[in-house]
Amino acid sequence: SDLRLGNVIGGRPVTYVNVDIDTIKKAAISMLKAGIPAFFGSDVGKFSDSRSGITDPALYDYGLAFNISLSMDKAQRLKVGASAATHAMVLTAVQVEDGKSVRWRVQNSWGESAGDKGFFVMADKWMDEFVYQVVVDPAFVSKEVRDILQMEPIVLPLWLVCPIIIDVVSNVLIQGPNGCACIECLEAFDVIIIALRE
Repeated sequence: SDLRLGNVIGGRPVTYVNVDIDTIKKAAISMLKAGIPAFFGSDVGKFSDSRSGITDPALYDYGLAFNISLSMDKAQRLKVGASAATHAMVLTAVQVEDGKSVRWRVQNSWGESAGDKGFFVMADKWMDEFVYQVVVDPAFVSKEVRDILQMEPIVLPLWLVCPIIIDVVSNVLIQGPNGCACIECLEAFDVIIIALRE
């Protein structure tokens, strides 16, 4: 099932802006440094162990076990429906070394029997591969990203983008590096969305 924000009657609207994963991480780190946890959507079933509370693309070696290659990148997995945002969790802390995130502390909603009393450790590489949206306050993104919120939304035809974006929102704000919304520019963004609370 798709993760949907803005599905509460009378709730605040949620606006989505496509950005690269580094922009998402920077915003999430800034929020955590300010003491504000960040809600995020991911494909929790991939390379994740609920008993130990570890999410890491190196967790299982399917190639060794089954003599197969699972070499699709994030955009390819989205295009063929092999991955989507299936579950929401909360980023509560991050380990940063030499200015780069290494791993994240995640609070899950599966109760204290999952992970370490409900908390998981997420490898930074897992965030790259399986996190699709992070909800952040606009104050924690650049002016360039905030300015996109003032633009008229571009509603893209279904066949131009992956199902996760169209299924989640109908008023996606997207601007490629050349001011366009073509599939080539969307792929340059790794088809990652950042959700901004108003």
